[in-house]
Amino acid sequence: MKRSVKITAFIIAVVFVVVVAGSLILPPLLKNYLAEKLTSTLHRQVTIDDININPWMVSARVKGVSIKDASRNAPFVSFDELYVNAEVISSLIQRSVVLKDICLSRPNITIDRYADGTFNFSDLIPGRDKPSDTKEVKPLYYTLRNIKITDGQIVFKDERIHQSHNIRDMDLSIPFLSNRDKDIDVSIEPKFAAKVNGSSLKVGGKTKPFHPSREVSADVTVQHLNLTHYLSYNPLKLNGRLVSALFDTKLKINFMTRKESTPHLMVTGIAGLRDVAFDDTEGNRILKLPALDLVLKSALPLDQDFHLSRVAFDRPEIVVQRDKDGRVNLLDIMPPSKSEKKSALKMRIDELVVDAASISFLDAVPATPVKIVIHPLDFEWLDFSTERDAIGELDLSLILADKKGAVSASGTMVLDPLKADIAMDVKNIAIRLFQPYFHEKVRINITGGALSSKGEISLVMDEQGKPKADFKGVLSVSDFASVDKGHANTFLNWKELYFEGIKGGYNPFSVDIKGISVADFFARVIVNPDGTLNIQNILMTAEGEQIKSDAKENGAGAPAEKGAEAEATGGAVRNVKIGEVILQGGTIDFSDGFITPNYRAKMFNLAGSVKGLSSEESSKAQVDLKGNLGSGSPIVITGEINPLVKDLFADMELSFKNIELSPMTPYASKYLGHPILKGKLTYDAQYHIDKRKLKADNNIFFDQLTLGDRVESPDALKAPVKLAVALLADRNGQINLDIPVTGSLDDPQFSVWSLVWKVIGNLIIKAATSPFALLSALTGGGEEMSYIEFEYGSARVTDQNMEKIKSLVKVLKEKPALKMDIRGHVDQKNDVEGWKAAELMRKIKAQKLNDLIKKGEPVKPLDRIEVEPPEYEKYLTLAYQAAPFPKPRTDKGELKILTRSDMEKLMTTHIEMTDSDLRQLATQRAQRVRDLIIGTDGVAPERLFIIEAAGGEVEVKDKVKDSRVDIKLKL
Repeated sequence: MKRSVKITAFIIAVVFVVVVAGSLILPPLLKNYLAEKLTSTLHRQVTIDDININPWMVSARVKGVSIKDASRNAPFVSFDELYVNAEVISSLIQRSVVLKDICLSRPNITIDRYADGTFNFSDLIPGRDKPSDTKEVKPLYYTLRNIKITDGQIVFKDERIHQSHNIRDMDLSIPFLSNRDKDIDVSIEPKFAAKVNGSSLKVGGKTKPFHPSREVSADVTVQHLNLTHYLSYNPLKLNGRLVSALFDTKLKINFMTRKESTPHLMVTGIAGLRDVAFDDTEGNRILKLPALDLVLKSALPLDQDFHLSRVAFDRPEIVVQRDKDGRVNLLDIMPPSKSEKKSALKMRIDELVVDAASISFLDAVPATPVKIVIHPLDFEWLDFSTERDAIGELDLSLILADKKGAVSASGTMVLDPLKADIAMDVKNIAIRLFQPYFHEKVRINITGGALSSKGEISLVMDEQGKPKADFKGVLSVSDFASVDKGHANTFLNWKELYFEGIKGGYNPFSVDIKGISVADFFARVIVNPDGTLNIQNILMTAEGEQIKSDAKENGAGAPAEKGAEAEATGGAVRNVKIGEVILQGGTIDFSDGFITPNYRAKMFNLAGSVKGLSSEESSKAQVDLKGNLGSGSPIVITGEINPLVKDLFADMELSFKNIELSPMTPYASKYLGHPILKGKLTYDAQYHIDKRKLKADNNIFFDQLTLGDRVESPDALKAPVKLAVALLADRNGQINLDIPVTGSLDDPQFSVWSLVWKVIGNLIIKAATSPFALLSALTGGGEEMSYIEFEYGSARVTDQNMEKIKSLVKVLKEKPALKMDIRGHVDQKNDVEGWKAAELMRKIKAQKLNDLIKKGEPVKPLDRIEVEPPEYEKYLTLAYQAAPFPKPRTDKGELKILTRSDMEKLMTTHIEMTDSDLRQLATQRAQRVRDLIIGTDGVAPERLFIIEAAGGEVEVKDKVKDSRVDIKLKL
């Protein structure tokens, strides 16, 4: 045979042997070997149904491979068929592994995680205790084509959290994969699809896995991924439970590694959440979100730079709760983050939309829990950005449920640095919603009222990083109504309270209001049966304690002896201007249930203005207020005031005209001990306050004040009130009192009304103790008018005392209600001596009268006869001789001639004055005074009474003679 034929025959024989051995002999041997070897190596039972090798095609098929789980009689890994087709010639030429096809059919993997955190494959993971081989290993180059995995399944059972996950219908295709140098710049286009727990997952795109850039461009599509299956793997444990949440996305992901810089990762596309529901730990719903749609224009997670075209919340429902300890449920969902410094997040959203949101706010901090429901809330923010100086546009509208108000706002906002210009419109916000927040400080129950405001708000940050805000607009509170919570009485109502032209600012603080008007307002001031004021029940101290009333001690409605109502705060309100305050149609209803019988009065038609209020020291506001007490009785308040400066300034005039006093009988009975039968009051006052010094002039005018009979009252003045009224009233029944008051507002004991009341009380007491001192302004006299002194032994009124008589007449004529008691007195010693001296002179004058009769001269009354000194001794001798008592005689029986002194002494010794004579002298004196008063025109006799001095007793008065007449005024 030729050599070539032999060689050909040998090759054919070898090939035949190889084909026969590879296709018929090797597969069964390899099947058994691999099964045994893998069982030994993996410590798991491995079975292989069949292995087919096609030497001609250089391909192999492995069928029915199953690897049992180490702990249970169930497959760990299995697949139906693995097909591999190699290109031998290409492999030899390229010195690399070249596979034409790699197909894996129906792979099935079951992964178990046990309660201790280990997996059912944990024993297959190589240990790390072996020293690493530092010897450089030459890489194995390969080229793989048509890689396919079809109809795969992975089952993951997690005993640690009692969950299982299933990936079904898993298909993977990779047309080309090579790590050869010349192929690393060739993009591969893998495709992956699967059902993950019933949700569709598709991934496709291009990648260069062996290129230094690791460039990846992937399209990821997820449909209806249920996030509740995966929340347990979240490292951040939420204080709540995600009840439901479906995730959909269609994203394009681009990744690239850049030299010496952060890898580049960009995500674009759309993502969304559906049917989101989140509850707190007690099962209460916090969030319900039908849909959230996001359109990612350019998201760079590694650079923390996100640009979203649109973020849209569809009909979210949020429940915000604050418990009694002040914890807010939304803030408790996420655990507190560690204070690690993070780079600034860049976020841009072209359109942020919230559509028809519903927000429920539940607050358990107030004593009465608050529930506020907002629905719907619509919000749009265009060009949202965290970049510096980026301007966004806002548009907000919301409605409080049950028609309790609405808010709309629009404008621009910059986040860095913070700056906003917002136009807002608030309509008819029900004030009662917020009642619980001021219930403990202002004890009123608001039964009606709505707040409205429209204007512009500007917000910026100053150089120190503090917010600076300004507001321009109007504000009104309409149909306000309230009752005090203690007794459910109407407290304060008004139809409309309107603030016009508001310009306000914070940092620095400023308020500039063009005008404030209040129309048809009503205020109720009540003294409750327990003596407290409804205002006192409403106002609370800083500690939340009700302000106590001292009405029981001082009497409700009476001027109490108290200190200043408030101490100066020491601070002034700065930068405040109020152009004009206008009041219209006001009514104040006052009732006193503490007084029995009860008292009630109303002030109607209160109207007027206060113009030019300002915190500037030099400014003065003009006050002009008018009204009526009852159907008449005008009230006028005018002047200048500045209550906004540190030291209050006021120059005010108050006028109350023709106030009917009979309705005030309950007060008069309680504090004066007499009811008021009739009368009117006019009160005019001038108050001047400057530098905390007060100067006040109070003019109190009573007309026809008539008191009834005394009634018993433990609180009444123990003084003759009716007498005081009579003393103070003139002949026309009018009383005019001027009561000046001065003092310092810094004095805690200073109180205007307590001083006025004290002055009036002193006048009443003075009427009993010093009535004539009370009348000193009228008569020019004082207490000296309460008596008229006489010469000892005489009942004649001197010319000096006649002036007193005239003053007394003036008092009686000016005070027609007064009567007068006249009581005569004598001096038991001096009047006796004086009477005897007067009787001696009368006897001497009688002798002169006889002499005049004898001479035929005109006869005068005895008291008008004057005895001249030259003739005194003559008539004394005649009187002595005529006296009937025994006289000294000489031895011859003749009368002895005595000296003048001896005659006077002897005659005086024999003049006797009895108690009856003394009584008669006292009566004569009283009678004389009475006659002189009656004799003056205009005083009726029935107003004068002579009082007998009991037993001749006389009240001793310092520097006043007992020889006198005492005058006492009475009714």
